[in-house]
Amino acid sequence: MTRLMAYLSTLSILAFAVVFVSRGTGYLLYLLAGMAVVAICTLLLRVFRLASRHEVWSPVSRNWIRGHVMLHLVPMSYLVLQFFSQPSLQFNEFYLLPVLLFFFSGRQTWRVLFEQFGSKIYRVFYLGNTGMMVGHMVLMSLGVFYDAQFGTSVFCRTLASYTSIHFLILGFSVLKIERDLISEPSHVY
Repeated sequence: MTRLMAYLSTLSILAFAVVFVSRGTGYLLYLLAGMAVVAICTLLLRVFRLASRHEVWSPVSRNWIRGHVMLHLVPMSYLVLQFFSQPSLQFNEFYLLPVLLFFFSGRQTWRVLFEQFGSKIYRVFYLGNTGMMVGHMVLMSLGVFYDAQFGTSVFCRTLASYTSIHFLILGFSVLKIERDLISEPSHVY
């Protein structure tokens, strides 16, 4: 079931991107977006359930991982809202703290997974979350202190691009996490 949702997630996002770029019809976009959201939420629920049952981790580590899974609603809602409103500095300021929390919880999640399983992809994700967390603070500062339009635009494009790529590879990531979590753990974290 997870494999099917991973494929559905990736393919529906790719199809959405192609239809969006080619200025396709609205109904097809809504259908593809709906399929992607259902698949993504199913995958996130799978990881949430696996992490909740993984008794090897400390309660703090389990809570960070479950929190990160739930915080996927932040970039997802930001991306969806881009279709209904123009980004503004105030809009981005509202999202800054939840976005930073999302990336910080991601750092904690990938740290725990890397320490337990040693996969280099978890290390790459850890570094990516760190870079995005620092980068978004810099972008917001540019918007506040330098040029509101520039900061707003770059913040929006960066977060929307990150979210699109993140959800595009989510299926692969969940399959990797599932495979690792189902295998026998060796240490307590």
